[in-house]
Amino acid sequence: ASLWPTEVNTTVEVEVREFIAALRRVSLVAQRFAPVRLAFSEGIAQLSAEAEDESSAEEELEVSVTGEPLTIGFNAGYLLDGLAAVTTPRAMLSFTEPSRPTVITPVMGLRADQADEPDGPDSGDDSYRYLVMSMRLRG
Repeated sequence: ASLWPTEVNTTVEVEVREFIAALRRVSLVAQRFAPVRLAFSEGIAQLSAEAEDESSAEEELEVSVTGEPLTIGFNAGYLLDGLAAVTTPRAMLSFTEPSRPTVITPVMGLRADQADEPDGPDSGDDSYRYLVMSMRLRG
């Protein structure tokens, strides 16, 4: 059986730089192996993390959500690794369910370094796929 999901229940399109920045800020609070919680619903992504000393962080971003609302946990480092390799301004996160792997792919269009060139070539790498396992969330 392949690890790559064959069905998708939810897709979320994010602005890569904005999402990475928010994920980095929230992950500063997360304990070393604790997941960062991502909740997606109706155009909103809520990123949050908690530490054992009861400190917490939360960020909210506008995103494009298609399909079922979803709450899922990830090791922030692995998610950041996958997003950092995306060469387009936007990425697609494709989810089946919280206990299954998630796939990150570029949204084809202009590369991030060509965002100011309206007729720059569509030269992102559309073969890039990054598989990231979710983490169990407490409570």
